Amino acid sequence: MRDKNYKLLGSIYDEEYIDLVFKLRYGCDVYSDQVKPVLNYKSIALLLKRSPSTVRSHCLIAVQLKQQQLNSKPKRKSKFLQKHIDYLINEKTLKYWAHFSLDQRATMFHRQFPELKISAQSVANIYKRNGITYKGVNRIKRVIDFTQPFYRNNLNYIYDQMQRAQQNNIKFIHADEAVFTFNTFIQKSWYKRNSNIEVYDQKVKVQTMAILGGISEDAGLETYVIHPRSIKTEQYIKFLEQLREKYPEQEIILFVDNLSVHKTKETRKSYEQLSITPVFNVPYSPQFNGIEFYWGILKGHYKKLLLYHLMHDLPIDTVDFIKSSAKRVDNQLAQKCAKEGRVNVYKQVLELSQ
Repeated sequence: MRDKNYKLLGSIYDEEYIDLVFKLRYGCDVYSDQVKPVLNYKSIALLLKRSPSTVRSHCLIAVQLKQQQLNSKPKRKSKFLQKHIDYLINEKTLKYWAHFSLDQRATMFHRQFPELKISAQSVANIYKRNGITYKGVNRIKRVIDFTQPFYRNNLNYIYDQMQRAQQNNIKFIHADEAVFTFNTFIQKSWYKRNSNIEVYDQKVKVQTMAILGGISEDAGLETYVIHPRSIKTEQYIKFLEQLREKYPEQEIILFVDNLSVHKTKETRKSYEQLSITPVFNVPYSPQFNGIEFYWGILKGHYKKLLLYHLMHDLPIDTVDFIKSSAKRVDNQLAQKCAKEGRVNVYKQVLELSQ
């Protein structure tokens, strides 16, 4: 081996000398980023009978040559072929293995390729080199394809009933349930830097309450019932009776989602007895039911009211807070929420017709 760096040392210095200088300085034969000096230049100079400055120069050249030797060595060939890597980083594999740990992924890989074994760390390294990281799983709402006959027919029926109500002075009511739990709580507020407002969990522990309500474009909030935990058939029928009592002569169309309580035998019997026509929303399409927007506004008032009572150490009454929040939502705003739902239906029908 001969290198241009040898000219700096003179022709009398060879590889053995370079190895000796490097070994005296670092105590090993091979260079790596972790090597540290074990002898200083003065000590080496005494051993080699050279000046410290000359030894320093020789050591620097020795390091350069060792680095060249390291870089010139061929990299160890991976036992994993491209097909193995493609299998590991394939989107289908990643989704199918979403619940697996790295150890479990290594086991599954071996089942797919029995001739190879892979460690959990190797899986992690392959992921890292290919831009795959450990990240959150996003929950998204299902998007309905309204070109499918079932959904399209459902949407057209809703549209027809809305049109019928508009043209014949029929009461069209958007109805649904909302639940108020421990987690129905305001998450952010203005406060000093590097600090947050703190509230004891024990004080926030409220009884879960459910509210069933209805809104319309001409009257705003029609009526509601509140019940612990969830709305059962009994409470739902009571809600229907309240609507019929409020409008004893007028025809009523009730727009609701596909919750089981809306379709029980007792409920269907009540629809007939009270002459209320149920219209069921398209699955996974809350944007068509205007009361969904109303609940968002009402819960905003509820959260603020709850935090106010907590900050001022006042009694907590979930039912009272729900009733107070309902009063705080302007009736014209409730009417706009109902209209928003109808407009969204019209927009979807128009989009399909184009």
